[in-house]
Amino acid sequence: MPTVKLITAMGAVRDLVGEPQPAAGYYGPTKGIHTIVIRTLNFRGRVQIEASLASQPTDADWFTIQLEGRPYLEFPMARYRRTTEPGWWGDSVTIGYTFSVNANWLRAVVTRDYLLPPNATEQMIQYYGQIDNIMVKY
Repeated sequence: MPTVKLITAMGAVRDLVGEPQPAAGYYGPTKGIHTIVIRTLNFRGRVQIEASLASQPTDADWFTIQLEGRPYLEFPMARYRRTTEPGWWGDSVTIGYTFSVNANWLRAVVTRDYLLPPNATEQMIQYYGQIDNIMVKY
């Protein structure tokens, strides 16, 4: 059972599409059970996990994995909100999800285009936190 990083510390970037990483199906027939762990640092934005059945995927070959019945996770998540802290905007959490898919490839997508203006500076982007890492184990 390998552990693979879908995203490592993303730094001050607005959006990010992680590099495709082999999924369980890449190595042959499996049950397709994957567990991802997402670690955020004061993060605001959306995280989406995508999979592909193609042997060499193009942009059109990806589909979205449903996590908690939704196509993406949005941070801050209400269950982690601490309203007593002034200036606290995002989530600093480590959370995990398990899903089953017989895909060959996985990748993570981080988007904040709905939060930030088109001309957002690096300083503004840093204010919205970051993903420390997203890992998958199967």
